[in-house]
Amino acid sequence: MKVLFYGGSFDPVHDGHLSLARSASKFLGGQVVTFLPSRSARWKHPESKGKDRLGLLEEVLSKHADFPYEIDRFLFLNPKFPDYTYDFLRDFKDKHPEAEVFFLLGGDSVLTFPRWKKAEELPKLAKFLYLPREGVEIDPEILDDFGIKAIKGESPGPSSSTAIRELEIAHPYLEARAYIGKREMYYCKTIRVYLGEHRYLHSLRVAELAASFFQSGSQKEGEAYIAGILHDLAKDLPIERQTELAKRYDSLEGLPKWAYHQYAGAVLAKELFPKAPESSIKAIASHCTGSGDMDQIAKAIYAADKTEPGRGYDSSKMIESCHQDLEDGFRYVLRENKAFLEVKGYTIADPYSESCYKRYL
Repeated sequence: MKVLFYGGSFDPVHDGHLSLARSASKFLGGQVVTFLPSRSARWKHPESKGKDRLGLLEEVLSKHADFPYEIDRFLFLNPKFPDYTYDFLRDFKDKHPEAEVFFLLGGDSVLTFPRWKKAEELPKLAKFLYLPREGVEIDPEILDDFGIKAIKGESPGPSSSTAIRELEIAHPYLEARAYIGKREMYYCKTIRVYLGEHRYLHSLRVAELAASFFQSGSQKEGEAYIAGILHDLAKDLPIERQTELAKRYDSLEGLPKWAYHQYAGAVLAKELFPKAPESSIKAIASHCTGSGDMDQIAKAIYAADKTEPGRGYDSSKMIESCHQDLEDGFRYVLRENKAFLEVKGYTIADPYSESCYKRYL
């Protein structure tokens, strides 16, 4: 029999992992890919609990794997068994001596391979494969010394687990973002420190609604998601702290106190997630008042913040308008919000709101 293992921490699993698995399966004639998630990782120090990483892997594969696969939960079901590739493969070969075993590696795993437990013995237990990735240079001596062979296939793409954890990019899969938000993994763990449950859930809804205004998988979808999940980061801080942070973004002249958190949030978001896109940071800084200079990300966040369904009124027509045409939808939301504030008797004479109305209405 033939078996193809794909081991790793999958912290989190993303489209690059699936691309690699798809290529390997095709390379071996449609071979089933057996994912082998580790309980821990020697070189990456997983930031989330093993059961959460496993659950996320199950969720993503069930929705997006277009190749034959299965998940081997051996390491999770046998917590006393050593969590090393050597021990797993040695045990597997002892049980299945006739098996032809292949083991799939990511480019970063190839770099650390010489430091793996009994690395020199591993080629006797399996044939190791990897897919070259743009920007990742591999020492040819490692490939030669351990008989690691390159396979041909589609590029793994720009996603990386580290970039997702640090909010440099958003996870490309809606289901994964929802799972991460529900389980408060990675960046959500940090965000949750600053937000109560109500505002946290509001932020998750704003993030997904804003992202839905753009093409799925596009850069703007990811930037909108990141801005949305961070937009209220400073809302629950004391006004003194909001003021301190907001002054570091720009002058507060003319900015109403109820909007200080938009500037403060932009500063705090940049401090906590320094690799977050600048467009996302800029959008946070105008999500309350708007401004006379708003790009598509800023318009999406403004509209999503005002219309997300959790606010308790029927915003379906405005949301539908944004989905059809973001520019028209944004103007629709802006008009409705202006009318609402006027009916309620709120002061909207600040220069930021006025410049927004003047430019877009």
